[in-house]
Amino acid sequence: DMGGMTAERAILLKAQKNEITEHQIYCKIAGKIQDAHNKKILEEIAEDELAHYRILEVLGARGAGMVYSARDTKLDRNVALKLLPEAVTNDPDGLRRFRREATLLASLNHPNIGRIYGLEEPAAGTPFLVLEPLDGESLASHLEGGPVPLDESLQIARSIAFALEAAHERGIVH
Repeated sequence: DMGGMTAERAILLKAQKNEITEHQIYCKIAGKIQDAHNKKILEEIAEDELAHYRILEVLGARGAGMVYSARDTKLDRNVALKLLPEAVTNDPDGLRRFRREATLLASLNHPNIGRIYGLEEPAAGTPFLVLEPLDGESLASHLEGGPVPLDESLQIARSIAFALEAAHERGIVH
């Protein structure tokens, strides 16, 4: 609540004043819905561990899966866990693509590409990737803050281009 005004109402007022784009409206509302969903899921698994990983928080969700911040209790380090959506875990083709993603990611070694630490496939449970945790703001969040100065935009584009070039050199197209 923002001084008696709901976040949704504030978003609509910004839209009426053309201070926010239609895409930004969608992202904010979808984000609120996803945040509520993530909070519910996190509450359900917060006390649990996946293998030897203690879930700390939800980082995000996409069609390709949920991503959590977690603690590797064996190696005493923070990691990111990417869990497959239930629909994919029940689909042999989806599982094959997931395993292939892990193999491809493991073949890359570039400073602008997150590292994979492992692939876990519990006998009873959801398969997941163990990934390098990346600190900082997502590009999407950064862009929501408004126009990005040209120098910064060029640096971001260069970083993305170098990462894509490294992937393409390995025959990987993203």
